[in-house]
Amino acid sequence: MKYFFCLVALLSFYCGYSQVTIEPAFPNINSLITVYYDATQGNGGLKDCNCDVYMHTGLITDKSSSGSDWKYVQGNWGTNDPKVKMTKVADNLYSISYNIKSFYGVPDGEVVKQLAFVFRNVNGSKEGKTSTGGDIFYNMPDNSTNLQFIVSKPELISKVVPLNTIFDLDLLTSHAARITLSINDSIVSDVNGTSLQKQYSLNAAGTYFFNIQMQDDNEVIDTSFVWSVGETPEIIDVPEGMKLGFNYYDQHEAIVVVEAPRKNVAFLVGNFSNWFPVSAFQMHQSQDGQFLWAKVDTSGLEGIFNYQIWFEDGLRIPDPLSKEVLDDANDKYIEAITYPSMPTYPKGKTKGLVSHINMYNAYNWVNTNFVKPQKGDLVVYELLIRDFIQSHDYKDLIDTLSYFKRLGVNAIELMPVSEFEGNISWGYNVSLHNAIDKYYGGSQKLKAFVDAAHSQGIAVIADVVFNHAFGQNPMVQMYWNASQNKPANDNPWFNPDARHPYNVGFDFNHESPSTKRYVNQILKDWLAEYRFDGFRFDLSKGFTQTNNPNDVNKWGQYDASRIAILKGYADQIRSVSPDAYIILEHFADNKEEKELSENGMMLWGNSSFDYGENVKGNAANLSWSFYKQRGWGDPNLVSYMESHDEERIMFKAKSEGKSSSAGYNIKNENIALDRVGMAAAFFYTIPGPKMIWQFGEVGYDYSINTCPDGSINNGCRTDPKPIKWDYVHQVNRRKLYSIIAGLTHLKHHFSQVFSSGDIEYDLSGLYKSIIADNDDLKMVVIGNFDVTDGSKAITFPTNEWYYNYLGIDSIQGNVFPKQITLKEGEYKVYLNKKIYNPGFILSSNPLNRSDLDFTVFPNPTSDVLNIVMSENNLGSIKIAIQNLSGIVIKQVEITDIGPVLSLPVNEIPGGVYVLKVSLDNRVGISKVIIVK
Repeated sequence: MKYFFCLVALLSFYCGYSQVTIEPAFPNINSLITVYYDATQGNGGLKDCNCDVYMHTGLITDKSSSGSDWKYVQGNWGTNDPKVKMTKVADNLYSISYNIKSFYGVPDGEVVKQLAFVFRNVNGSKEGKTSTGGDIFYNMPDNSTNLQFIVSKPELISKVVPLNTIFDLDLLTSHAARITLSINDSIVSDVNGTSLQKQYSLNAAGTYFFNIQMQDDNEVIDTSFVWSVGETPEIIDVPEGMKLGFNYYDQHEAIVVVEAPRKNVAFLVGNFSNWFPVSAFQMHQSQDGQFLWAKVDTSGLEGIFNYQIWFEDGLRIPDPLSKEVLDDANDKYIEAITYPSMPTYPKGKTKGLVSHINMYNAYNWVNTNFVKPQKGDLVVYELLIRDFIQSHDYKDLIDTLSYFKRLGVNAIELMPVSEFEGNISWGYNVSLHNAIDKYYGGSQKLKAFVDAAHSQGIAVIADVVFNHAFGQNPMVQMYWNASQNKPANDNPWFNPDARHPYNVGFDFNHESPSTKRYVNQILKDWLAEYRFDGFRFDLSKGFTQTNNPNDVNKWGQYDASRIAILKGYADQIRSVSPDAYIILEHFADNKEEKELSENGMMLWGNSSFDYGENVKGNAANLSWSFYKQRGWGDPNLVSYMESHDEERIMFKAKSEGKSSSAGYNIKNENIALDRVGMAAAFFYTIPGPKMIWQFGEVGYDYSINTCPDGSINNGCRTDPKPIKWDYVHQVNRRKLYSIIAGLTHLKHHFSQVFSSGDIEYDLSGLYKSIIADNDDLKMVVIGNFDVTDGSKAITFPTNEWYYNYLGIDSIQGNVFPKQITLKEGEYKVYLNKKIYNPGFILSSNPLNRSDLDFTVFPNPTSDVLNIVMSENNLGSIKIAIQNLSGIVIKQVEITDIGPVLSLPVNEIPGGVYVLKVSLDNRVGISKVIIVK
């Protein structure tokens, strides 16, 4: 005899149906069926809608890749499609009849496992789904002689129900069998036949274990589930010291606290309760009715605590303050190398996101004395792990820290690492703000990355998304208006409708005490637990209750309430970490931004358009990227040429760059790269913190809208982009990296110059200049963004000699205006001191002359330099060795060129020199080191 068990803690499909009834109850693929939809059941989205109802339907077959992979979908969503329009049978009851095979167009031989349904009104604004908002599935009989059953009511799922709920069973079997119903191991009904109808009143609080058994001569089918009737909750305040979420109470006990006003009955379920809502874990309620909490003995759980909160209305959620969650739909796609020993999802026992705690997984910090860089000295690297390293793993990200160190980066800004919907994302579609998404390696690897970064002197900033949340967020679900498909009016955290433009997801109400409590706890916990050095707040201008849902200009106007909200969060952050970075993506009225800056917050300064225009050869003013131009007193403007939201400057240059009649063409890759280097010279020398968007330092030139197939489409904006580590090894891209590395080195070693703001500047037009007259360093930066030669009268701070920090030339300073002519795309960074440039491998000569490529070995050397040219038949070549002041130490001309040119250098003193190889108007330059 065969046994089939249908254990329903909560299956991914139901063994019973209450919304959909089909006649005949046991159809086959060739059957003419009638589908009945009861709009009062499930989520009630079409109850009393007084509307036409349409069926949206498909099949789950043996060709489906998953239980949600609909095949042969019928119905054009949002239209008056007569094929799927249903007939009203009675109030809230609708029907439609069709032949399964012909209606869906099922090919011969394909096995239909389930019929899938969603019901809607004509435009799709109202939907009929399951009680938890899922699709409705009806199991197809397997066309065998095996015993099968259908339950038209109730849904055979474990759930929490109110006192005096009637358990009303209506069950049919495919042929005669013995059918028994047991409750708490006592048989309450025992019949022989093909049906069982039974009602049972749950008139006492407690846990009811149901078992239905069907038996014929060949097999036994068992299905079990639990209904729990909650008692009036015990009114006990949350124990002192316990905060929202998971808390260690003592060595063998944990307490979970959830904010849930007006939710009286709830159960904590998990691996400690076999996922059933049992009376022992009904949650207590605080005296003010604001919080629910429960205590659990963890001694038998072997360090793993998995749990959910289950409410009386059937809603089951992860802890809103989860630290990590298990996701049955997405975890299977995370490679084991990224997240080793992935916790097992309790499949067949629950559904939805599950809160996960590894209680034995403490992290031992190595670096405990990290000193953050000063705000004005910051060089921030904005980074999306997914598109930076192939493994998208914190562990491998640690291996790149030396790359950042050489570049002069002293802060890494991680794009959102909170739990987001799916795996492939920028991370702004947040579902759980406090949970660390496992796609990048999880919370322990994140801590290891922060620790390693601190050991390298690099701060780590978390990009946080408290402007909104998406539909998986449990606080959205707890107070939800199903008929309007938006947060309910009484939702403690979310506005039913967004109060500002550009909103995505569901808009937080930041004037709500519940929202403030939630946000403040996460900010403080992340500073303490992950040791983040600060936060970048996404769309902070959206932290407002001033209602301007469609007016962008009004939204950006001075908003005192928004300022107060942000200052409140800043106070909480500083209560834990007084020098934490607080960076806002704000873009509001300058009066408001200035006030926030005066509070010590930093604000993003988008200069992408202006720098991009200059690189393309168009005039644009760069001065708004300087904090003093805005009237600010402190260097709290985080300016940037690129960010994740902006088009790549190199892409703009290569697609829209100008050209001259003399053949200078900005669309040429090498010329474009050199012009980005010029832009960098006028970026890093402006005082204040700076930000780089990943791979901008090597001239990343794929459009922001690049699709996985290489095409460009606006719909591909957030899709994965090519990871171009090979760019680092290309000469002219490496040159750009070195320019930026040299400029950041200068910024860090002369902090007073680049944070004080004492500069003169002319950043309009195409010939630009920046002049710094500081006791520590005097600097003159000049550059010609035009496509033809240009000149300008430049006044130096002193008459002394100035040395090109990015080249090998020098110039006599003049305290009176002096005309200096620069070729197209030529630029200089003149300093009154000879400063070591760690990235010195370059020249700022315009690249229309075409660099001459060669390789030098050995380097360093003590006696001879061997030079291998990349081209043949070059004719006469001039070779010069110059010191860093531009003085020629040795110069030769070689006419008999073999495969290797050998240049003796044993007479030259040890030091760093510039090797210059010239052929006609072509020049190649390399740094060489001679040791003695």
